[in-house]
Amino acid sequence: MLNAQPISAPSEAIVAGEIVGSAFVIEKNVTIGCNCSIFSTKVKGKPLTELFAVKIEKDSIHQSVLNNEKLVIQSIKNSKHYAKIIESGRHKQSNYIVTQFLGPNLRDLALRQHQNTLTLQALMKFAYQAIEALQALHSAGFVHGAVNAKNFLIGYSKETVDNFYLIDFSTCIPYNYSDTTREFDLLGIMKIVQEYYSKEGLHASQNSQQFLPPEFQEFSQAIYQLTPKAIPDYSSLLQILIKTSMLLRNQDHVD
Repeated sequence: MLNAQPISAPSEAIVAGEIVGSAFVIEKNVTIGCNCSIFSTKVKGKPLTELFAVKIEKDSIHQSVLNNEKLVIQSIKNSKHYAKIIESGRHKQSNYIVTQFLGPNLRDLALRQHQNTLTLQALMKFAYQAIEALQALHSAGFVHGAVNAKNFLIGYSKETVDNFYLIDFSTCIPYNYSDTTREFDLLGIMKIVQEYYSKEGLHASQNSQQFLPPEFQEFSQAIYQLTPKAIPDYSSLLQILIKTSMLLRNQDHVD
């Protein structure tokens, strides 16, 4: 049974066992941020069912981060790379949303590995899904603005553990055709690959290709050749990754 003890949060104290929204019982704090806190929760009366995440935001004179997240996610159609919003509303004096519960982020996954790096196969898988996620976001009319390893999480359940989810929409804005921010989002993917392929890549600049694995050269060149105002050819980027991944598998069979 949960103890009714206050849990630190940016808004009013949240108590374990407290009910948020229609029937979501707070279990424990997952993380505390500047604008909101995330708690694990389950549906009241169903303690053995799946976990959900409750994000609770403090009131602010600024635009609501959670309202922005809700707007962005609801604008995205047919993508498996964004956590589903189950419910939203007001709790006490704060905005809240209930979403799927997600697993660790890409950075945490890398820190569990030898030398804190990831295999080529893992990076290929990540890059492919990251392109899919950004294609859906850009097609909905937004740019992310904070593409980094902390903002890509894997699923929590057996069914979703192989899927990457893009989070954190605090810097997400509508784009216009006079900026180059879509390209910056895509360059963020290359920076992540660079960081987690080798320890040296962690300290390289985003525009450097020095520490990229050779298998990513064609992919990186296609991204660096993107021009302002042009719509990125996401299909071509995905095809490059498919081709390279097949070559890697064939090499493994030969070896």
